[in-house]
Amino acid sequence: MAIPVKPSRSPAHAFTLIELLVVIGIIAILASMLLPSLAGAKGKAQETVCVNNLRQAGLGLQMYLTDHAQRFPSAYVMALDAAGGPAGLEDIRPTLGGREARADLAANVAAPKLRPLNQYVPSPRSFQCPQDKGMTTLDCDIPGPLVSKWTDVGCSYDYNAGGLTKLGSPGTLRPEADPVEGLGNKTENWMPEPSLYIVIHEPPARPWGCSGSPPVWVQWHRAKGRSNFQDPALAPASFVSAVLFGDGHVQVHNFSRALTRDAFHPYEPTKDWVWYKPAD
Repeated sequence: MAIPVKPSRSPAHAFTLIELLVVIGIIAILASMLLPSLAGAKGKAQETVCVNNLRQAGLGLQMYLTDHAQRFPSAYVMALDAAGGPAGLEDIRPTLGGREARADLAANVAAPKLRPLNQYVPSPRSFQCPQDKGMTTLDCDIPGPLVSKWTDVGCSYDYNAGGLTKLGSPGTLRPEADPVEGLGNKTENWMPEPSLYIVIHEPPARPWGCSGSPPVWVQWHRAKGRSNFQDPALAPASFVSAVLFGDGHVQVHNFSRALTRDAFHPYEPTKDWVWYKPAD
């Protein structure tokens, strides 16, 4: 009996080199279209983390006010030596809370136990902004550059309590009520407009520098590549910063227009924010 022979199958079709190159090209085009969207989504998510962290700081600040007769933290705290005696004043404006500074900067930055909000917001990560890209200059007491403000001094945010970097002469168009400490050690009713008054901000909101050295401006959110600039008008992206206001709400603002329209007077009030209280 003859065994039926199955018809042979033709070999599977193999891709030619040209077909493979076409497929790879299509994938590359799709990837180039999707990657910016994915990067933008990641940046937006990190921006949201920064905003939520500021909200936590705001809640901690409200608890601090309750415990301190409704007075905001002073711009300076007294450091103690090993024996518990006074060792000089520490500027806490760069570090309202957060973790220990880098070892070689520890002497220039308030220790975590001296930071006024650490008692109320005990998680150091609440003072870290994932978009923190560092800065070449912070102030005269903290030598730069900082790879990230969080990594090097243990806090991404800054307290608006006087000591603003001034570029013009005068640096504000109206005299400040207290240019040394600003809101520091003041009661809540000292603020002219709590819903607009900046209490805590990220560095991109304003210029930074030290007397005798060129000022710098920094970009964190929505910025690619280089993040530090000596001329804000030449910066490619926007100067975006999350801000905690005096009434406790947090909002993200673009400070680009204020920083470039009149770089010598970036602290003048707008419909969205107030940096300082004018003297009577």
